[in-house]
Amino acid sequence: MGCRRAGWYSYDGIDNGGIPSAGRIVPELQCVEVGDLFAWTPDAYDGFIVKAVEPEHALVIGGDAGSLYRVSWAFVLEPIDESHTRLLTRARAELGAERLAGKLRLLVFHPVHFAMQRKQLLNIKRRAETVRG
Repeated sequence: MGCRRAGWYSYDGIDNGGIPSAGRIVPELQCVEVGDLFAWTPDAYDGFIVKAVEPEHALVIGGDAGSLYRVSWAFVLEPIDESHTRLLTRARAELGAERLAGKLRLLVFHPVHFAMQRKQLLNIKRRAETVRG
């Protein structure tokens, strides 16, 4: 996941600089460590930083886009039974909603994030089911 890695699996023209996300799970990109950078864009030097990782269970990333907002994003795998797993995700953003500009960002952020997150989860599901067969 992330720019300069496998992509964000969402709308690549918006959040991956037009570079297509990987169409499959890339084994060599599965090793992630606390402190790794998941760049915002293909040419960015900042972005999400891996805050916590538990292989095959959880990934938490976070970032600070200057004075615009701070965000954290968690992905957790929960086994349902021997052959099914549920992917849960939660995003939190501090958008400076006390000011008018922050309130306007909030009105835009929620629907845009919902649409992009939905696309991302559907694409991750498709890739995971392709591996499983």
